[in-house]
Amino acid sequence: MKVRTALLMAFVVLVAIICSGCTSIELEGVSVEDGDIEEYAEPIAENTLQGLNEKNYTKFSANFNPTMKKAIPEDLFLELTDIVHDEVGNYTSKELAEITVTERHSAVVYNVVFENEPEGAIFRLIFIEKDGERELKGMWIDSPKMRKRLALER
Repeated sequence: MKVRTALLMAFVVLVAIICSGCTSIELEGVSVEDGDIEEYAEPIAENTLQGLNEKNYTKFSANFNPTMKKAIPEDLFLELTDIVHDEVGNYTSKELAEITVTERHSAVVYNVVFENEPEGAIFRLIFIEKDGERELKGMWIDSPKMRKRLALER
């Protein structure tokens, strides 16, 4: 389990590194294109978070591209859900925080409320455009309680 947790942390760090060079777009200045990204991302974010609540891998991974499905197989997903449920409980709501667009990808960030996480959490989705279609290429959930748990398991 420690190896899987380490792999999960490496995946989270990779996504964070990918996003670190991005320039944020303020929500007040959201353009039509950014609205399209929000409209596209919202049901994917909701579906993914509901799949996490339900421990439903099919629902959770429905919008993953092949790389994501390979990076988060069902057995790792089940470990992830155990950590999430143990530390922060079920997801209850989300609010759009920011949209970041670069030439290579788009990142959509939500402030997320979990039952047992008074400090809140961040849920980031990374999309790439491939053959005229958007694909979910990365996902990151960050919460103080989960961060503390993963640090203890290392």
